[in-house]
Amino acid sequence: MPSSIQLNGARIFRPGIQADIDTSALGGRGTSTGNVALVGDLLGFQKSTPTQFTSARALLDHDPADDELKLLAKLAFSPAADDAVPGGASSLWVVSTNTSTQAFANVLDSNAAPAMVLSSKVWGLAGNRLAYTLAISGDDHTLTLTRDGLIEIFEIETPVMGIVQYTGGVLTTAVLQWNSAEVRYEWTRLLGPAVLGVYAEADDWDHSPCAGPIKVTLSVAAGAGESVAITITGTDLAGAPLVEVVEIANLDDEGTSAGSFGSITNVGIAETSATWVGNTTLGCDNGRVISHAGRKISGIMTELGEIPGVAASTEDPRAGSIASLDADWTDGEQNVAVAYNVRANTKLVLNGILASRLVTGARGTSGLAPAAVAATNFAGGSNTSPVGTTDWQAALDTIVDKDVQIVVPLSTDSAVHGLLSKHCTDSALQGYERDAWAGAAGSQTKAQMATAAAALNTRYVALVGQQVEVDHPNGTTPTLEPSYLALILAGMQAGSPIAWPLTHNRPRVRDVYQTWAPNLDAAELISKGVCTLSEDTLGWRVERSITTYLTDDNPILSEVSSWESVQTSVRDLRNALIARIGNPTVAGTAGRIRSAAADRLDEQVRVGWIKAWQNISVDDLGDTFRINVDLAPVEPINFIVLAFTVTRIPGV
Repeated sequence: MPSSIQLNGARIFRPGIQADIDTSALGGRGTSTGNVALVGDLLGFQKSTPTQFTSARALLDHDPADDELKLLAKLAFSPAADDAVPGGASSLWVVSTNTSTQAFANVLDSNAAPAMVLSSKVWGLAGNRLAYTLAISGDDHTLTLTRDGLIEIFEIETPVMGIVQYTGGVLTTAVLQWNSAEVRYEWTRLLGPAVLGVYAEADDWDHSPCAGPIKVTLSVAAGAGESVAITITGTDLAGAPLVEVVEIANLDDEGTSAGSFGSITNVGIAETSATWVGNTTLGCDNGRVISHAGRKISGIMTELGEIPGVAASTEDPRAGSIASLDADWTDGEQNVAVAYNVRANTKLVLNGILASRLVTGARGTSGLAPAAVAATNFAGGSNTSPVGTTDWQAALDTIVDKDVQIVVPLSTDSAVHGLLSKHCTDSALQGYERDAWAGAAGSQTKAQMATAAAALNTRYVALVGQQVEVDHPNGTTPTLEPSYLALILAGMQAGSPIAWPLTHNRPRVRDVYQTWAPNLDAAELISKGVCTLSEDTLGWRVERSITTYLTDDNPILSEVSSWESVQTSVRDLRNALIARIGNPTVAGTAGRIRSAAADRLDEQVRVGWIKAWQNISVDDLGDTFRINVDLAPVEPINFIVLAFTVTRIPGV
């Protein structure tokens, strides 16, 4: 057999130059930094539903009237009064532990059923302060929303999407039903009175489409012992010939064909005696049934227009982009013997309020167009604060797999703080290494702070215990609990380079309060695993950014910045190698993994995430590869010793 090559799953025999491109060296994903998660009893958010904000403005837009959000935005995104800390959080994830409900208002249709549901974007009691009005003038809807001095006015054009009318002159009635299931065209046709004993026929049945049984109604019931026979000739749903006699007898006045007709070609009427005289009406509830699946309003109009005798037109170009299910439904059967305007008022109004900062909208249960509404208040919003740690754990669980590097619980409860270490290890298993800052209750003594830190004793959590006075965006200067200082320091860590120690960096605070002497007792508190602020001539600064790790004097596990160096190195190396998972193990795989890891570690040294590395090796264990490396994380300069030897130096 001639030689060949195997390439991209194909066997190639024809001579030529083929390309086999390996992009694995460029695989992987970037490593994000500076993302903070704030977990707390926050009233304006849905419980245990993480929401990410990438700027202070974005957080304020969630509820511009909420002073607490203004404060949190400032602390997280502008935490430092120090040039060494150039920014704050890259993003802030907010997770509420509060059991809240969402205020809403039903916008009713002409039958007082919900056409739309407006829901407050802010959860809880604040949403109950929302009110709205809906004014309608011709093809224009004006929706006005107000809450806490905020006003939004949406002027929305709602033109006719299409027009449908039966103009054929053959049918007695032609009706349309546009509902959640389908668009259904129905008809009836009145045949004149039967001539006694004579077989009568009617034609022009192309105006009477059908896709189901035919219903027959007599204007006069058949007498006792009498019968009226209606012979229907046409085709079944598959197009095969179908003839069926519907016999109505013994005082009945209605009958229905047993078979389903796909078309009718003629109808004959006969009666068994000379005493019955009446009119006969035929009809089909399944004249034409059009599914909504994959259809736009314009498509429905086109299909309706293909029915003989029906005139259907598209009147607005948006009918080509709006799903037929999003059209306003008919109120039961709609007579289309006169022109019927197909509209999508509900959908157009909902589209028009997509930019609202106050509400979201959804279609109501009625499917009909909304009616004008005078000023109406929202209702249903509520708040219930968490009790115990269950709600806190549930909130933390929602961010285990989120791209977060620092977590802050807005709580002074030591039981809540006790959840943080396991949360961090659980997150590392998901590939999202992180640490946490926590604030103890205010006015604690040194001994109480030492006890709290000892209870945590973890590399993952840094603990603070001082109350801080800050400049609030509303012009006040409140004194805040230590948990807010924890948020400030988390924002400073997020806003500074990886492995940058916060030691001697300055938070943006006016004053600091504690039960101990901040300078004289600093050494004792540091030795007990408490991060504390001290004061110099320029103001307040972080004395030393340490964790609560107290098992030994490990310099990496007890320094926030050094542990961040290690965790970032792990996260970054994982991201660089993740694209190789799922590849086959072949000769040279270990070498390629080693080369990729070494390149990435070199880059970490270059950008200052780690200090150095050495002695890398890769063990090939079959479907597992173990990378062994000596890593030197970045450590802070905590001490400089001046070793002077005092002597006389002659001749100087």
